[in-house]
Amino acid sequence: MKKRGTDDWKMFSELSAYLLDVFQGMETIKSFNATENIKKEVKKKSYDIHRGTMKHLAVSQVESGFLQFSAAIGASLAIAVAAYLAGKSIISSEYLFIILFLVSSCFSPIYTLINTWHLGFRGVSASNFLLEILNVQEKMNIFNNKKSLSQVESIQLKNISFSYGNDKQVLKNINLSLKSGSITAIVGKSGEGKSTIVNLILGFITTQCGEVLINNIAITDFEKESYRNSISVMWQDPYMFYGTILENIMVGKPSATIAEVVQAAKRVNIHDYIMSLPQQYNSFVGERGMTLSGGQKQRISLARCLLRDSPVIILDEPSSALDGENEIIIQKTLKELAKSKIILIISHRLQTINFADNIAILKNGVINTQGSHNELLKNSELYNQLMNIKESINYENK
Repeated sequence: MKKRGTDDWKMFSELSAYLLDVFQGMETIKSFNATENIKKEVKKKSYDIHRGTMKHLAVSQVESGFLQFSAAIGASLAIAVAAYLAGKSIISSEYLFIILFLVSSCFSPIYTLINTWHLGFRGVSASNFLLEILNVQEKMNIFNNKKSLSQVESIQLKNISFSYGNDKQVLKNINLSLKSGSITAIVGKSGEGKSTIVNLILGFITTQCGEVLINNIAITDFEKESYRNSISVMWQDPYMFYGTILENIMVGKPSATIAEVVQAAKRVNIHDYIMSLPQQYNSFVGERGMTLSGGQKQRISLARCLLRDSPVIILDEPSSALDGENEIIIQKTLKELAKSKIILIISHRLQTINFADNIAILKNGVINTQGSHNELLKNSELYNQLMNIKESINYENK
């Protein structure tokens, strides 16, 4: 029965995941005229669930019938024995009626148990299925020790090289230092290895050559939970959970007060918009934040980071969906935060990071040059080329 319940939930989850993909990719499906193929696949998956459900019901009915028959036999035997004893004057007629009443009361819970037996097992199967997902371990855990981490003064990438499988090296002999009280930006085209650097710092992947040092200590020497709690990340495409704006911001700090949430929202200039909504902070964001614009999702995600108040903040294309006004506000907020934190910005847009204390330009997996905006303008030919390209694009867009 447990296996049948698990199989049923597996089929349901596969169909749910497929339908979610269909709804989210509806524009692509229509543009490629793939509607008929999708219909056939949905019909096939639905039929598999129907067939499995009917098979499950058939077996359930047989099992339930057997249990009910057994209970009825037990009740009948009890009544027959009581009637026989009463007929032999071994027990009085009053006791006979009492036994008849007790038999009905005793076997009633059994009938109830029979009706809920299969439903209960479906619940057990569902919970086991969820627990299997929640208990999945990371494929590679690089954190081997229990050293706690509360304050981060520096992050150092030392002689790091990395490649995925047997492919060419994504990163080659990277050396980069991030210090508390400063903003560091990494700039490069797509595929240059910017996201790989973030994943190395987070410990999602391990270096093949070189090491990542925190406070001059290898990250493998730290306990995973305290290490991850020391870093907040705002991804380029922030994930919004199905729930309210309040719940999505509080992902950063579940124990936060409403006042703390409001303060974080104000610092990223999203508070006024939230208050303009009918339900304000209790407004639902919809599936993956479908009621929010890209810029609003980015600011809510940044509010999560501010609320968490970790010593390290990593921002992946933090202003890619922001207008000019909000971009200026976010830059001002980041400058204030940088007084006591390490801030790392990943970007391919120079105009979003020229305020950083140190700008590292990635090209062909190598840090080609690094320095402040003014230093690079003075000493870096590549930086000037990129700036000229940016200005040319801006001029053509006017």
